[in-house]
Amino acid sequence: ILEVDFLEVLSFPNALPQAAHLDHRGPKGAAEGPRGLASGKGLLDHPEAETAIRERLLAQRPRYVLTFPPDGINGHPDHVATSRYATRAAEGLARVAYFVRPEGPWPVTHRLRLPEWALARKLKALAQHRTQALSLLDFMERYPERLWTETFHLSGTEGTQEGPWW
Repeated sequence: ILEVDFLEVLSFPNALPQAAHLDHRGPKGAAEGPRGLASGKGLLDHPEAETAIRERLLAQRPRYVLTFPPDGINGHPDHVATSRYATRAAEGLARVAYFVRPEGPWPVTHRLRLPEWALARKLKALAQHRTQALSLLDFMERYPERLWTETFHLSGTEGTQEGPWW
């Protein structure tokens, strides 16, 4: 679906902050479920993930690492852990860009408007993940313009740049 050249999935467990709500409250209930209340062990319980990420970064040598902002964008404990581990793993190796909400605490420094083909690919990819697909319905109603506009924060950048920065 994503048509990427390389993808490696690390086998760390996921916390399930909305699990109890997905079957009982429908899509809107899933989108409004409690954020940050994890059931089961998640990525926060596996700090060795930071070393695994750093090893991959040393091998790949990217210029940028894209991750969640420190608050995980929505408080999900796995997103918070991902941000923490990826940011620390990238120190001295790559610049860290956060995927941010326009109304969030980190200023938008880069805005990318998706062409139609990229939006179609994005929606197809989101549909593969049940909780993403369910929460997307409510999101589409509330913020339709956010479907084709991605916003990022890159430290050390002033103002807002339109288009790709890489």
